Amino acid sequence: SEPAASRMLLAARWRALKRRPMFHVKQEMTMQIIELPLSLIRVPDVRITSHMPPEIAEQFRSSVQAAGVLEPLLVVREGETYYLVNGLHRLQEAQIRGDATVPSAILDGTLREVLLWNLVTSGLHGRPKASEVRHVVRALEVEYAMDLVALRKATGLTEDYLSKVMWVNRALPRVQEALDEEVIALGHAVALARVDNKELQARLLDTLLTHPMRVDMFEQVCKGAAERAADGVPFVPADDLTDGHRDSTDPLCDNCRAPTPARRLQMVMLCPVCYGHAYEAMTSADAAASS
Repeated sequence: SEPAASRMLLAARWRALKRRPMFHVKQEMTMQIIELPLSLIRVPDVRITSHMPPEIAEQFRSSVQAAGVLEPLLVVREGETYYLVNGLHRLQEAQIRGDATVPSAILDGTLREVLLWNLVTSGLHGRPKASEVRHVVRALEVEYAMDLVALRKATGLTEDYLSKVMWVNRALPRVQEALDEEVIALGHAVALARVDNKELQARLLDTLLTHPMRVDMFEQVCKGAAERAADGVPFVPADDLTDGHRDSTDPLCDNCRAPTPARRLQMVMLCPVCYGHAYEAMTSADAAASS
């Protein structure tokens, strides 16, 4: 039957996952597959949800509505509470269908395992958002005191990737918001986070928002700007940028610092080196005018 076939498929996947270095679970752990009432399943506030292309998502919805949920959810049981690890889209479609129960693979664990296994399995059914990954990593850092080494060992994710995510968690809130809204890429956010000067970090973000560029080019811009700032090259202070907030969400003009809608800002075709020279000339002129 179809339910039996789906259980056999999940069991095979579970055995394969246990053999993978990135999925560190105790070999003696057993998985119980049951029909779990939807009302008992709790979706954690912090989690990663896989995102499917629109055409794939539509096919998925049609399939579930026609045949029901065939592949069990992955759920962690802590006491009397059942936390969803993987399968939010299936859970939502089951709710739309009006199903009372849904096939679920049950593992015993804690919220720590929920976060870790969600981090590991998030890419199995679609593309995870970098913003959601950073929230889960942040929770593991703060609530469970897991550092880079511990996270790498527990998930098998590369040290380079985890390091980038952890860097972004130390960036200005504006940088994190831009990543969350997918206005900038993870590489852009990492380059900004590595700029210690928070005011400069905010101004570089404004530059990126008005003059989009590839990650590798932007990394050079950030590196050059940080080096000039370390050499004492003056720049005009911005209003209330040290904490990453200001009244207007519009980017600032690099010359007068006035918040200006992005559509009204003019693109200047300069390479990173020439842009740096022009920027230095502007700030020097402003400093001389104000003295």
